[in-house]
Amino acid sequence: MDGTPEPVLELIADNDVVYGVWQDPTEKHGVGILLIKGANRLRDITATGTPAPLSMTAIRCTCLEQAEALRQHVNTDPTH
Repeated sequence: MDGTPEPVLELIADNDVVYGVWQDPTEKHGVGILLIKGANRLRDITATGTPAPLSMTAIRCTCLEQAEALRQHVNTDPTH
């Protein structure tokens, strides 16, 4: 990470499923998690029951709001 959004956007582009994670003392185990990219892909795999290879990563965020802003910015999972 170099302080610009490019490395984060590259991680998102290079992976099928991306989670945002942050420290959150109100969550079980002290970690908050938000699916940023891949909801539709995971939904399709679940619906068909057919396994599929996926690349995954997690991006460290400061809070839920930052993870949600990133999810909305990339908007890769419009609803059906």
